Amino acid sequence: MSILAKEKRIAVLIDAENISANYAEPLFEEIAKRGEISFCRAFGDFDDERMRAWETQAKDFGVSVFQQDPVSGFKNSSDIALVIGAMDLLHWKRAERFYIVSKDGDFTPLANRIKSAGLDVIGVGTKGASQAFKNACNDFVTLSLDAGTHDAGTHKVLDVVNPSKAPTTNERPIEEAEEAILTVLKDSAEKDGWVSMAVLGKALKERQPKFIYKEFGFATLSKLLNQSSRFNAEPKHSTPRVRASNHSKNTLTSR
Repeated sequence: MSILAKEKRIAVLIDAENISANYAEPLFEEIAKRGEISFCRAFGDFDDERMRAWETQAKDFGVSVFQQDPVSGFKNSSDIALVIGAMDLLHWKRAERFYIVSKDGDFTPLANRIKSAGLDVIGVGTKGASQAFKNACNDFVTLSLDAGTHDAGTHKVLDVVNPSKAPTTNERPIEEAEEAILTVLKDSAEKDGWVSMAVLGKALKERQPKFIYKEFGFATLSKLLNQSSRFNAEPKHSTPRVRASNHSKNTLTSR
């Protein structure tokens, strides 16, 4: 049976800290074509002003919100809450198809676990989504604020015209992160261009205190660096390190 069969009950789990509320309307329009939503919940810290837009959209689309207060020293508490919610649904057999709305590669094991139970997993995210997460899903829907609708290989791409809305701060383009990292990297690197990830992370925290990886769709600095073509990262080196991909003996500059 096709994964698009209408009779399957659908559970929608939204990583609201990872996907902008601007995508809510095209998201639910797309899912409505595929079946009846029996469970829909958004996870995040909705006391954060940056998350208020999701609260408004949740009311409009009948989405329940799960308030996950930040846990000191632990940045992924909302992700864990989403995973627990998914496992509860899996245990009680309340859905045959799961939509995981995120672009975070941390949900790759969850997608594999749901598939191992013989159920469908559809990922929904934006450009820059983790390739591992996309590969773990039966299908992946890419949402965009550009014009047009088209298919790209096995991954359905849904592009939406919405010029009146700009991405919120929790949906910032990766280019912003790259420029910030390159600036810090230039001042922190050794002559050969390499700098340890620990040193880079500390320097970023000191010089860019508002720099939050998850606003760019990544749980850690290492995952962001691995996704970008502008850096050569060696996470398995004896001392995990990184340098700009365009490094030369005489210069280290941004693109």
